[in-house]
Amino acid sequence: MAPEDVLSSVDEGRRDFVRKLIGGTVFAVPLIASFSMEGLSVDPTEASFTANQLTNVQVVPIDSTKIRGVPTFQAKFICGTTFGPSLARGTYFTSINVRNTTDDSLTFTQKVVQTDGSRIISDPTDHTLNPEAGLEINCNGIRSAIGASGSALVEGFVVITIPREKHNALEVVAVYTAQSA
Repeated sequence: MAPEDVLSSVDEGRRDFVRKLIGGTVFAVPLIASFSMEGLSVDPTEASFTANQLTNVQVVPIDSTKIRGVPTFQAKFICGTTFGPSLARGTYFTSINVRNTTDDSLTFTQKVVQTDGSRIISDPTDHTLNPEAGLEINCNGIRSAIGASGSALVEGFVVITIPREKHNALEVVAVYTAQSA
């Protein structure tokens, strides 16, 4: 942009100051860009860091769907160590965070469904959250619910249901961590 163009775009009261500022120098007009943060995401491979071994972390909001008219959250879990072939070699952890977003106590039901063909489904467990309180469902709790022990890989879904009238009362977020072998 030529200095004349810059001067013509400046208020007349400031032109003398700008003329002295750019006189005899190379002038670059500053560029200010703004954009919405909505819709931005991070590729988990870019969000990783190295500390002896590669670790990836991904945070995924879980949306509610209705199953037989009941508000239901279905969060995938992967817990344990694998040497392939269905997943990359490494250790996987899942943490499912549940938060009551209301001003009232809320009871929800959780069950764990294993997806390895064993047809293992845990007994339903009720949890009551105080207003604005949260709860973590992690690999230890998942393993306990389905009677699994050790560090062998287990996969499936944690299924959370809430009363119909409370369909907007929970926020559910899954945090997945993987560490390469």
